[in-house]
Amino acid sequence: MEAGIRTVADFLLALPFRYEDRRRYASVASLEWERPTTVLVHFQGVRSTRMRRGLLRVEAVADDGTGAVRVVWHNRYPSFAKALAAEGRRAAELLPVRKDSINGALVAEYLAVTYAWTGEKDAAIEQLSTVVKVPGDVSYGQLRLHPFWDSLRDDPRFEQIVASLAPVEVPR
Repeated sequence: MEAGIRTVADFLLALPFRYEDRRRYASVASLEWERPTTVLVHFQGVRSTRMRRGLLRVEAVADDGTGAVRVVWHNRYPSFAKALAAEGRRAAELLPVRKDSINGALVAEYLAVTYAWTGEKDAAIEQLSTVVKVPGDVSYGQLRLHPFWDSLRDDPRFEQIVASLAPVEVPR
């Protein structure tokens, strides 16, 4: 048995190693070195890199408005990326653009970003080609400059989407 628990008495006498109260959040600005803390953050600039043996190294910036920290997950299996994409797909199913034209468009955009981060170029391009047809946050400048889209830059289909959003100079 796990943790040496074989009887009810073993279970009742098994004390936790430590208690971490995860109901209270600290701010990023108040983080202390080597002190376990729970923070509620938004992730930005998430990127994944394939390492040897098919493992992933996932990096992001965690920001809560009081500060930002760089976080890195080493040795993530591709299933980690698949789980991220699956959650994104589920969110897009729960809030499609036809139900909510503003937030649904954001969810669709984030799904395209998630696909780009996790290395699913074909799915990212397909999702992005639908996203650009709906009014939203995706713009020529964002696609041209934002690091979200770095993994797609060498794909001609991505360049075609970017070109379709390029500003048109109007004669005076």
